[in-house]
Amino acid sequence: LIARGRLADLTKPYLNDALRLLERLYDFTAAGGRIARVMEVLMLQAIVWHIRGERKRSLHLLQQALDLPHTGDYIRLFVDEGQPMAELLHLAVAEEIHPQSVNRLLAAFSHVEGTSAKVQPLIEPLSDRELEVLHHLAQGLSNRAIADKLFVTLAAIKWHARNIYGKLDVSNRTQAVARARELGLLA
Repeated sequence: LIARGRLADLTKPYLNDALRLLERLYDFTAAGGRIARVMEVLMLQAIVWHIRGERKRSLHLLQQALDLPHTGDYIRLFVDEGQPMAELLHLAVAEEIHPQSVNRLLAAFSHVEGTSAKVQPLIEPLSDRELEVLHHLAQGLSNRAIADKLFVTLAAIKWHARNIYGKLDVSNRTQAVARARELGLLA
């Protein structure tokens, strides 16, 4: 919904729908004590408000996400949101919101941008695991062989394959491999 909202004009309901869904997700994740998911929902809300031009509100939500006490490192949550999050973090630097954390996150963005990672022209990019499964599909391996190779269940591979097909807008593995090659996701 957020990706569609960024591409559509503001009269389309995508961003409003995204906010309604995110509010429900926030309540659910907060009630369950799922701190990483609460952080992710707050980040997504911040991005939506940023897209809508509500700088103050978006920075407030970003600060809430950064205020959450957490163990472990959640850099990937931020980096996975791409350019919209990078823009928001640059605004946070100007407002001196969690300067040490924000600078660390921005450094992670520049590291990711400095790698040879290919930009995927998809509304929703493939995850690292989906790319791994896609490479095995391109090698002609069966679902069972991929599951054995990755030490996961057959159901997990089928789930990843369905996600890949949906993201690439195809209906089978042959089309997925062809589409992935067109997009430069496979050599």
